[in-house]
Amino acid sequence: GPSWGGNREFMNPDNSVLVDGNVIPIENQNFLRLQPQYSGQRWFDIDEVQLAKGMRWVYENQDKANDMALKASEDIRKNFTWESTAVKIFKRLSEISGEN
Repeated sequence: GPSWGGNREFMNPDNSVLVDGNVIPIENQNFLRLQPQYSGQRWFDIDEVQLAKGMRWVYENQDKANDMALKASEDIRKNFTWESTAVKIFKRLSEISGEN
């Protein structure tokens, strides 16, 4: 997965193969003509060489990759329950309202 963005809430080097890249302005005019709401925004441009290396690593190390996937599943089941999510939301709403 990309080493940038919302997925980093649950993906890390212990449970995922992360791929670097750069955050760049969206300048593709064909895309912007179809999706003008993205004008002025940026997106993550993944390093395709690193992506290919990561995919090759998974293919050549399937046992390690499987262990990594099991770790990801465990992390998500442990840290992203309804209860833990509700606590995070409540905490953030309290911070926003100044009720710490």
